[in-house]
Amino acid sequence: MVPLQTVGTAARAYGLRFDLPANRTLKLWKVIGWSDAPASTVFARIHNETDAVVEDERDLSGGIFDEGAPLASWSYSEAKRLSFYAYNSSTSDTYTACVLWLITIE
Repeated sequence: MVPLQTVGTAARAYGLRFDLPANRTLKLWKVIGWSDAPASTVFARIHNETDAVVEDERDLSGGIFDEGAPLASWSYSEAKRLSFYAYNSSTSDTYTACVLWLITIE
């Protein structure tokens, strides 16, 4: 969870960083967020730091993402370091944001 806070220009506000063990599956069930930024400016991201890949990105102007089934899932044959954060893509303005991810690891 990223509690309500200011996210600086081109900055990240981290909620969680952890190592997903090998041969485990991370399932993303829901993303709930809010931002005072215009659309396509502040995002909720899940970043695979091991491979330098953004695995999931949701525009926080959308609010709640919930499809009744997992929104996405990832499995890896080796352990991966994952981080969850709010990202402000603006290079000139700061915004306020908060994000909550509902995940399971199986």
